[in-house]
Amino acid sequence: MCPADVTANANVGTCFATGVALGNPTASDNCGSVTVTSNAPAQFPVGTNFVTWTATDSSGNTTTCQQRVVVRDNQVPTITCPADVTVNVNSGACFATGVALGSPTANDNCGTVTIPAMLRHSPHRHQSGDLDSHDSSGNTATASNVSSCATTRCQRLLVQPM
Repeated sequence: MCPADVTANANVGTCFATGVALGNPTASDNCGSVTVTSNAPAQFPVGTNFVTWTATDSSGNTTTCQQRVVVRDNQVPTITCPADVTVNVNSGACFATGVALGSPTANDNCGTVTIPAMLRHSPHRHQSGDLDSHDSSGNTATASNVSSCATTRCQRLLVQPM
């Protein structure tokens, strides 16, 4: 009988898990000893993996069972915001156009990262660009603070009257 299915998290900074505790199968035979082997790898990639356990008796008879090992990517991506921007308003207007906000960078332990940008308008003559990064496993990191980019607000755009 196979051990119970196992769920593990990927090792920090990687896209796989090592040292997964699989448990022990149970096997017996009416005519002697039983040898149990498996095809378990040293590292399991993120996703669903199957370990085949094989029990062989002293007469060469075999039986197999499969154990499912699910490895989850639970690590959020990282995001680094571009520098804050200060510009003058357009002549005769209370807004600025054509402002280059710069580009954030993002990384993830497992796969690609997307960064959809949103600009939020404020009645206080400034805008902030809120940036999230999303990895292929659905984990999200959000740049937050104007100075350190730790949670929600990533970049501040100060618009000054001329």
